[in-house]
Amino acid sequence: MFALLSFTLAVAKPFRLSTAGLVAYLGLFAAVSEVLQLFMPGRVAQLGDIAIDGGGVVCGLVLAGLWGFCCRVKKSR
Repeated sequence: MFALLSFTLAVAKPFRLSTAGLVAYLGLFAAVSEVLQLFMPGRVAQLGDIAIDGGGVVCGLVLAGLWGFCCRVKKSR
């Protein structure tokens, strides 16, 4: 979910955020989603889940970078 979200935000750029700002924003979103799980019966908040979500953010940003690179290469030909 976080990979798709970060890819979409990096490619569409609906906000004027730097890459670091996008990582911070999505990292905060991951942390808040884990805290909200504390209030749901049968759900447990874990720090490992935040790390996995962060990995998804990084993967999405890498894919967005590759997408942008491929688009620039195609345009230059």
